[in-house]
Amino acid sequence: MKHPLLPIAPGETVRVHRNLNPVRMDTGETLEGLWVVRVNRSGKWLHAGYRREVTIANCVPHATAGGVRRIEKRGRRDVVAWITGSYVADVAELSGVEVHYNPYRSADFTLEDGTAYTGSSLAAFPAGASYFLSRD
Repeated sequence: MKHPLLPIAPGETVRVHRNLNPVRMDTGETLEGLWVVRVNRSGKWLHAGYRREVTIANCVPHATAGGVRRIEKRGRRDVVAWITGSYVADVAELSGVEVHYNPYRSADFTLEDGTAYTGSSLAAFPAGASYFLSRD
């Protein structure tokens, strides 16, 4: 299975979430811990590919209440949350505060101390991580 990267211009609106399943590449390699990036083009969210790491600006968290209820009811993982922002680059060289999402603990993205994350000027999604780094 091929997984091409759709080119994204700096400043384009994207949304990022952690891929929940291993990705089998056309080389036979199986990758885990990737980030899924979708780009908004003409009002449609297009799959821009799997990225090892990515940085976005003007970050806003989104989590669907119905999705959280569905996870609680079924007891299975599902993509119900993502971060929307402006694409910066396919690198994650940023220090900052760790932000986590665990729908079993909270319907919100949270900082390490448990307070709700409401957005930031920059977010870096590092390779292989289950969290991202936020910086204002």
